[in-house]
Amino acid sequence: MLDGISSQFAATLAIKEKGKVVFAGAAGDTAISRQPFVVGHLVGMKKPSLPKAVIRALTLVWGYKNRLHMRAQGDRYILKFTCEERDYVISEGPWFYNKALFIMAKYDGLTNPVIFPILGFPFIVDIMGLPPALMTAGAVTLVGETLGELEEIKENEIKRGARARVWVFHRLSEPIWQAFPPMRFEFGTARIPAMLTFRYEHTLGFCWTCGLMEHVGKCPGPSDVFEARVVGVHWVIVI
Repeated sequence: MLDGISSQFAATLAIKEKGKVVFAGAAGDTAISRQPFVVGHLVGMKKPSLPKAVIRALTLVWGYKNRLHMRAQGDRYILKFTCEERDYVISEGPWFYNKALFIMAKYDGLTNPVIFPILGFPFIVDIMGLPPALMTAGAVTLVGETLGELEEIKENEIKRGARARVWVFHRLSEPIWQAFPPMRFEFGTARIPAMLTFRYEHTLGFCWTCGLMEHVGKCPGPSDVFEARVVGVHWVIVI
């Protein structure tokens, strides 16, 4: 009897349209989970791994063995966290499995995860080669902005003259500059030169020829990636 009433009540909430049924209003809204989701992908994995092995290893590293729900779908991994756990895992990376980078993005839990865009991941980049007079927040900010989407500069380290590190969101379509020889930057109206190199902290698996984290087909080579995207940029920066 109860099942009959429940099904009849559900039918009154449903709007039947051509080829579909729509649960409108509050009833449909409450059926959608609001728990934070993440979708992940292993970049540059040379040999396929069993999804269970990947899930077991990452949940142990994060310390969420019994509290994290994680499953594989195609070459993507769907993770369900609390808000605090999700923010920790995304902000404290990068994370690796068998030297392959595990990149992640906040996920709505509704879109097909196989086609959900994962554009990149934040990295800490150490800018090396700045002379003392250019060890300033302004100079480091300008250089950091050429690396990607600048999220933060380590200002206290810069003030001490210790290091010039930036937190950058790196897009997977762009090369890792650590793969390339020292690069000439010029500053100010006098065009003061500085030969800079870059070290991406805790970053493995990128190609030392083109700088990409992952190839679609064969390596495009430095002439296609490095020269077109880096050498062609106007490096005269006025500070």
